[in-house]
Amino acid sequence: MAGKMFSVFGGGYLRIAPIFLIQWGVSKPQKIGLPTVIYVHPHEVDLSLSQTSA
Repeated sequence: MAGKMFSVFGGGYLRIAPIFLIQWGVSKPQKIGLPTVIYVHPHEVDLSLSQTSA
């Protein structure tokens, strides 16, 4: 990890992964002082964006 960026989860994997695995993936870089970025799509937090009219 020293000086390297790596991806733990993204997209659908973030939704289906067990929480303990996500917590592990986030805590590892934080323990050595690296920043952590978690990206979610807007439609994942605002359900009105994912609705379509029929």
